[in-house]
Amino acid sequence: MLKDIGAKLAIQELHGLYTDAFYRKSEEDYRDCWASDGEWIAFGRSTKGRETIVEFWRTLMKDRHNILHSPVASIIEVRGEKALGRIYVTESVRATDGKPRIVMGIYHDEYKVEDGRWRFARRWWNLTYLGPPDFSGRYWDAVPMGRPPVFEGWDTPNKPTLEEVAAYVQSFG
Repeated sequence: MLKDIGAKLAIQELHGLYTDAFYRKSEEDYRDCWASDGEWIAFGRSTKGRETIVEFWRTLMKDRHNILHSPVASIIEVRGEKALGRIYVTESVRATDGKPRIVMGIYHDEYKVEDGRWRFARRWWNLTYLGPPDFSGRYWDAVPMGRPPVFEGWDTPNKPTLEEVAAYVQSFG
């Protein structure tokens, strides 16, 4: 049990490091959060491998001036050298056009120990809101999840796609 508590604390620190890398737009620190063979499923695509994930992240960050990525609740289940998690996230964004945006969603995670520390092995991003801070923006449904932290939707088509999000952002300027 104490080993599980230590693992949970280390995974929560991983979320803190991820948040810090986002805010500072630090590619090096963001890269370090991922397992070498990690997979990020987001915006209708599966991106595999640490370097490819960083390249995709770089494209997403280019129109953001500041972003505060805030994991607000985490459910983590440790299974030896692997773990599962569900993380609810709110992001406060100031885009390069100066406009504020709120992003909300859910991460379904798999973690593993690599090189002596916990890293993201797989993340499935479920975008649930994108728009102005007055919450007049666009909402998407959460995918069927099952009891936490188990996620049964790994093979569910990931929506919306990056193109759909870009079209929506263009529509509200």
